Amino acid sequence: ARDFPRTIDRLGTDVTSSPDEACTLTSTPSGLVASTTHLGPYSGLPEAHQAVREWCRANRRRLVGPSWEVYGHWSDDPDSLRTDVHYLIEEDAGAES
Repeated sequence: ARDFPRTIDRLGTDVTSSPDEACTLTSTPSGLVASTTHLGPYSGLPEAHQAVREWCRANRRRLVGPSWEVYGHWSDDPDSLRTDVHYLIEEDAGAES
């Protein structure tokens, strides 16, 4: 598996229904994020997180909020697992005018 950090313009989700007793309603912040897609076993996720943090340092992007993971469809083949790793970053840090 190989990780490629990238930026996404905006990320956020609107929820219009109430959770039932088996669910907990959570939300992710909106804003600019740095992210990567990890393909492979979950044991490789620490490297994916490290790749995003290193990209942020190299590109003078400041982390300003939480990180989160979005999991793809389950597969019995660990090499087919997809996990997107996102970090909220400052919108104008390091940007050139």
